[in-house]
Parts: sequence; structure tokens; C-alpha cells
Amino acid sequence: WFITAYFFLFFFIPAINKIISLVSLKSLCLLTLLFWVFYYCFDKISLPYDNLRIAILFYLIGAILRQAEFKINKNIFLAVFIFFWLFEWACKIFLLNFSSGNDSINLLLDFARKAFTNAVLYPVCAASLFEYFRRLNIKQSAFINAVSSTTFGIYIIHDSVVMRDFLWNKVFCCLQKQYTVTAFPLLMILSCLLVFAVCSVIDFARQKFLEKPFLNFIQPALKKLKNL
Repeated sequence: WFITAYFFLFFFIPAINKIISLVSLKSLCLLTLLFWVFYYCFDKISLPYDNLRIAILFYLIGAILRQAEFKINKNIFLAVFIFFWLFEWACKIFLLNFSSGNDSINLLLDFARKAFTNAVLYPVCAASLFEYFRRLNIKQSAFINAVSSTTFGIYIIHDSVVMRDFLWNKVFCCLQKQYTVTAFPLLMILSCLLVFAVCSVIDFARQKFLEKPFLNFIQPALKKLKNL
């Protein structure tokens, strides 16, 4: 969903930027709030172009963060992320062990948790992490730049329809084996790190042996077309 939403978002960016440039920060916050209330917080209501709707919301949140420049210590943002993350896990554990005997109440509680997760937890955690890392004073690093250039490729490789099922169900057997042992959290982290590392190497090789030669081959032709 991410790729298609990101692709179609590009068509709306000029119009969104035009609106953002015409309104004040207060009006932008109000617009984002209205967009969130009417289009995002209803988790169970499936609407056409849901993924694009989510992409636009996060784009608006990013615009607010860029304009607001909150003078808050970066550790506060990290603390907010940790708090909401632990709160979500506590809610999950509670609901897994709680049963009222009333299906309607159980359904309502499950709906409330999912609505909170999608409408509050994800936006707050994403914004908090973004602001925390934006405030980190990280020096120029060739290694970080090289790894970061492969992250989109990592996403495409490991989250494709074929690879997703193959990796988590056939290779790591997450539900069949990992999920049943006490060390599941540790195994989950190690599995994710391994997938990230392997997919990063694959995409780095793609850049070096496929993308770079292809660009070197096609750039002269593009220059000739441009000069026509």
C-alpha cells in the first residue's frame, strides 16, 4: 500500500503545498484536525483511497512539524513514543486476558483499541520519532548514507506479496514456532535485524551492478534528447 499511496500523493503535493502556503499555522492545524476527525479515526469504515487519505494526513502533520519548530528537548519526544508504545502493549495484553462474557462489550473494546491505535498511536509515535531523530546531532557518515539509500529497496523486497509469506511463515516460522516460545521478543528483533541486513546487501548490489551501469548508459541519450 505504501508505494501506491506514495505514488499518487505526488500528484496532490502541488495542490496541498499551495493550500499550506495560503493558510496560517493555526489554520493548518485546524485543517489537519478536521481531516483526522472525519477521514482517519474511523478505523472500521472502509472508504475508497484509504491509503492515499492516510498519506495526505501524514504529509499535513509533517508540514505542521516543519512550520512549528517546537522548542522541546528531544528526550521528551522519545519518552512520548515509549509511553504510547508501552500503553498499546498493555491494552493488548489486557484484552487478550479479559473476557466479559458479553460479545457486544468485547467487540466494543476491540473496536476502541483499534481506533486508538490507528487514530492516535500511529500519528503520535511517528511524529515523536521524527522529531527525536531530527534533533540528533549525527555527523556525516558514509555508512549511514549507504544504508539509508537501501531502505526503500528493503521495504519493496521484504514486504512484497511473495516474500512476506515466505520470510515470516517459511523461513522464520513466526506463528508456528517463534510465537510459542518465551524468547519471542528477542527472536523477533533478531529476525527483523537479519532481514534488514540481508535485504540491504541485496539492494546495495542492485544499485552498484544494475542501477549505476544503467544510468551511465542512458544519461548520454537523455542529454541528446534534451539538447534537441
